[in-house]
Amino acid sequence: MAEAFRACQAVFEHDPHNIETLHLSGLIAIAFGRNDIAVAAAQQAVTLGGCSAHHHNTLGLALAGLGRLEDAAASYTVAVRLAPDEPSLLCNLGFVLNRLGRNGEAARVFRRALALDPTSARSPVQRGLSLALYPGYDYQRVLSEIHEWMRPATYVEIGVSTGASLALVRPPTRAIGIDPAPRIQGDSPATTQIFATTSDQFFAEHDLRAVLGGRDFDLAFVDGLHTFEQTLADIANLERSAGPDSIILVHDVLPADEACAARDCRSALWAGDTWKIIPALCRARHDLELSLIPAAPTGLAAIRGLAPTMAQSLSDLIGSLKADLMALTFADFCALAAERQPLIIANDPATIKERLTRARPKR
Repeated sequence: MAEAFRACQAVFEHDPHNIETLHLSGLIAIAFGRNDIAVAAAQQAVTLGGCSAHHHNTLGLALAGLGRLEDAAASYTVAVRLAPDEPSLLCNLGFVLNRLGRNGEAARVFRRALALDPTSARSPVQRGLSLALYPGYDYQRVLSEIHEWMRPATYVEIGVSTGASLALVRPPTRAIGIDPAPRIQGDSPATTQIFATTSDQFFAEHDLRAVLGGRDFDLAFVDGLHTFEQTLADIANLERSAGPDSIILVHDVLPADEACAARDCRSALWAGDTWKIIPALCRARHDLELSLIPAAPTGLAAIRGLAPTMAQSLSDLIGSLKADLMALTFADFCALAAERQPLIIANDPATIKERLTRARPKR
């Protein structure tokens, strides 16, 4: 990089107005973290030849690096106007709009990028769209906050993966993790026990209350197979060991786009069709209290009002509604937005705590 920058300086000695070399030196300065130099070089390139989208994009990168977000957004907007079919330029504009809190504009920009290049679902574009749709704390931060104020005595996690969310448990919480192929990174507390098996097999072979020392679970987090029927089965199995104050959190109920919501994994950000549990529970389990937390990247559902005597009805529900739920598409998810709206709560700690701790009417 240093040699490249010196080569640019050598060019300037012979041709101080070489536009491409100015642009290149700006990119090199950005790589060095010298955004002040980059702004000067990119601004000069734009002044000398302002018809290049990439020159305006580089200026936007440098301005964003200096925290001049409004100016960066203006430069990116010009870049997009000059090259309207470049998803990468739209992506840069979308992220700076996110940082400015202009989330509605950002969502439109990211959707436009996805429409231009559906394969960009495997790029930062999809992540940017989720941040625009669901600003505020991400789901792991929400989980951490809940652990902090709830301090559950017992905790169950289905779908452990690398153990990132399981690591949020604070001793002395007694925790169990269930996953057929856990990839735990780092040491787990002595109060945590991992079962390397599927959730169906775990519940067939173990009594959850017995594993938890004869206690109900206080908090559970379901982030397993990403299909609605398995998620409903996990909720039903958990409900058999629920107490009156037990809470189940379910990940992946608010997919950002069609690829994210596909039943088969086709994008880096993948929620599957887990979202279908919400219309199912709304129709068949009016006794439950559902809350939707719009936390990036794919939302959380909180379920209260669980009762072991109702667990079988949930198991029966899976069979009776499976065909209807299987037929639902992402278009149906969008069409059901008005039905979901009363369930959505603000993604801030105070609101979440109030909703999850408020007294429930006696049955």
